[in-house]
Amino acid sequence: MSSLPPVPAGQETFYYASQTTFWIFFRQARALVERALGAQLDSLGLALPRFKDDPDGVYLALVPSFYTCALNLSSGGVTSTTMQGVSEAEFNVLVHPKSQAARLPDLTFQEFLLGWEQHKLIGQLRLDVITDNVGAVIGGREKYGEHKFRGFIRYCFPLPNDNARTPVPFHVEFSAYTTERMLHEELVFSLRSGVGALQPVSVDASEVVVYGALPPEPQDGTRQRAIGSRRNHFGTFSLYTPTEVHPAQVPSLQYGPCHNAAPLHYNGKSIPGAEEWPKQMRDRMQQLLTDAPVAAFMLFASPPVEIEPRPFYIDPQ
Repeated sequence: MSSLPPVPAGQETFYYASQTTFWIFFRQARALVERALGAQLDSLGLALPRFKDDPDGVYLALVPSFYTCALNLSSGGVTSTTMQGVSEAEFNVLVHPKSQAARLPDLTFQEFLLGWEQHKLIGQLRLDVITDNVGAVIGGREKYGEHKFRGFIRYCFPLPNDNARTPVPFHVEFSAYTTERMLHEELVFSLRSGVGALQPVSVDASEVVVYGALPPEPQDGTRQRAIGSRRNHFGTFSLYTPTEVHPAQVPSLQYGPCHNAAPLHYNGKSIPGAEEWPKQMRDRMQQLLTDAPVAAFMLFASPPVEIEPRPFYIDPQ
């Protein structure tokens, strides 16, 4: 029997209060991705899946996500409840454990998105993750093996509280910076994307399998092991698939200089090389997403837990 990866006591399971996550799937040539990521995947015992309708394609995902969570935090012997918001973006690639290749079902990429891969072997390896929440950096790195670092993020997407009078297709604007000043020279990347005129189908994509590694970066004298986790979303996903008749709107991606990235400190020590991680994410996105067409969009948006409509007069005039 194998052991479980270690996690801090009292943090075995994490609960989200609300979530909006938008997966933008890109298709890239297998040869290019293998050149860029082959050694890393091989060292972790991971491989790129082959879908029966596209054996020469590899699928990557850029994933802007927005969460809220309630936490009990202790300071000076006093514990209090706080509500926190987290915004982040993952840059992922679809992979599977090499050792489980014989168990993979023979699926198309579309069938995978529909949730047919019930073995839950194909998952998203988090190549780079930028977030604006320090706790999310620590938790993601320590518990889930994410190659994760802090940034400063400006974002906008449609909300029920906009009280729109007509339907508004989902779209997102997302810009990540190295410092809170959010100057142009500190831009990591900016994204503008939306589903446009594409119509959704409801799918059951949960559980979403994600992969990472412990430690999150290779270290001399330490074996880096792949780990996985399953994310349970309580609701349906909206899947938007472009066709020749109804193509996808091309996302706008712009990349910045990534200047002034700060060191990342943990347990009183700085993590070597962290100042270069924003550039690493930018460069990897440029390398793997340039000229890569959109294969699909997928959206999960948790519903409101309460709705309070406009008031009314008790006594009519």
